[in-house]
Amino acid sequence: MTTPSGGDDAIARVCRAFEADGFHVSQEEIRRWKGGVGLIARHATATTYENGEPKRAYYVEGSPYEMGFLLGWMCEPDIAEMTETYIENFIRSMIPRLGTADENEEDNRLYDFFLKLVTGMIRSGKALADVPDAYIQEVEGLVEGCLEANAGSPVTAERIWALNVGFDCLLAHLYACKLPRLRRVRAARRLRAPMACNALAILNDAAADGALFGRDFMFPTAGVLQRTACLIVYRPKPAGEDASLPFVSVTTPGFVGSIAAMNVHGVAGGVDVVRAGNCTPERIGVNSLLLVRDTIEHSETIDAAVDRIEVTPRGVTWLYPLAADGGDGPDRACIVEAGASMPEIDVCSYPRRLIRSLVPSRQFVSEHPTTRQRNGIMVRWDDYVEPTDYRPFNDGLWRRKPKRRYPDAFTRVGRIDRTHEEHNCPSSSYFAPLRARRNQVVICSNHYVIPEMRLCAMTQWINILESMCADNSQWRYDELNRRTLLALQDGPIDAETAKELIDFLAPNRVTGHPTYYEKSPKSPDGLETAIEGVISLFDLKRRTVESHYGYSCDDWIRIRLPAYVG
Repeated sequence: MTTPSGGDDAIARVCRAFEADGFHVSQEEIRRWKGGVGLIARHATATTYENGEPKRAYYVEGSPYEMGFLLGWMCEPDIAEMTETYIENFIRSMIPRLGTADENEEDNRLYDFFLKLVTGMIRSGKALADVPDAYIQEVEGLVEGCLEANAGSPVTAERIWALNVGFDCLLAHLYACKLPRLRRVRAARRLRAPMACNALAILNDAAADGALFGRDFMFPTAGVLQRTACLIVYRPKPAGEDASLPFVSVTTPGFVGSIAAMNVHGVAGGVDVVRAGNCTPERIGVNSLLLVRDTIEHSETIDAAVDRIEVTPRGVTWLYPLAADGGDGPDRACIVEAGASMPEIDVCSYPRRLIRSLVPSRQFVSEHPTTRQRNGIMVRWDDYVEPTDYRPFNDGLWRRKPKRRYPDAFTRVGRIDRTHEEHNCPSSSYFAPLRARRNQVVICSNHYVIPEMRLCAMTQWINILESMCADNSQWRYDELNRRTLLALQDGPIDAETAKELIDFLAPNRVTGHPTYYEKSPKSPDGLETAIEGVISLFDLKRRTVESHYGYSCDDWIRIRLPAYVG
């Protein structure tokens, strides 16, 4: 192990922590700038299949500007690739016919339109109006740090913001049907939803030794993310009343936000896509990756995390799974089913005209509240009980568009689709069943479960978009539930079993689904499947995260947060 000279005990401690987690820090990769410190750590054994490079992790401490500067200084090549190649390829991933024999002029116009929409919202300031000042400062630091590393760096603040808020801009307009160019069914079917996710919390008696929180963030690699994904330990300098907590972020250089994150109090969170109409594209707010980081960075308890999501201005629909170590009390978890901030969601205004006679009336909804609305969010806690009053409406919704219904489809362990090739869901127009186990297991994929929020997904436009996604989300939710409850038959679940559960789609697992990712990107030699996104397991009692990214054959890497922050 190499540690810096000069008796810097704090940096020596961080170097020892990296060493214990299997990383190496060289003298040359310790950076100091003003009051900040940054370290680059390279794993001793875990490498990326594509290029053989060691998996990397980073440590930064300082003010927001200092941490941004240090990351820019250390990671300029990755940030440049993320803000150039990744953005362009990500938008292309939404228009899958681009570059194929089926491409037409409409596809190229969509690409140009999307890029101009994002750029225009950033330049006008609309996309950044509610972003906390600390992150504005961090981005300024990122740009200056990149220029310090490479005077000719192409990284700009505009491109970093496009990377961080661009998909929120696109999705808010897309879900709210504010893009006239896409209002035709033919145009909509030229799009692909490139994002999906799974979340799993194992709590209390279901966990062998402390709460576990699993995240499968299914996100396009766009030819870049499989090489740049990493773990970053942040140790912000205390500043003001809203002081930040030390935390570990599953992310990539250039993302200011977090794919998933956990703080020193054992509160962890992530984000899952959900498609619904309750968006406000005229005010984007703070959503997805930025909101995950902001929430975990400032919340000592899971209640504080939910409160922070509630009061933060939001303009896009997302699901925010959260979990926390209970300490001397019970472990807790929830799914924040979120839409745009609004005093009250008029849920009955969303279902399309053709099904309004088949869904609950305003009077019914008023008389059968399931949980309270909180400024555009509703929270599904681990003790949430499914309201059966809404279930009979499914009979009419299924009859309208005849689909197969298995006898056990709406039981706690049932499945609506028994394979990922089946299509038994009437798009988004049904009330999804609650699975999992009260106070022990919480599961999430990519659909609302709370009935009032489900109504927001029953618009004509979302019905078209969800016709390509609804079954996939429901099947993953049901299959993860089935596997988890089966595992519990053998006793409480330990960390290794939880890793297998959250990674149940992996093509190289004996118990996996080898055909699920058959169309996913492969390594340059065609032999290995890229992991589209990042899979992580958080041990909330020990404040540890293990992550799997790159290629399916790559090793997992681990960070034990307390060792880095004292």
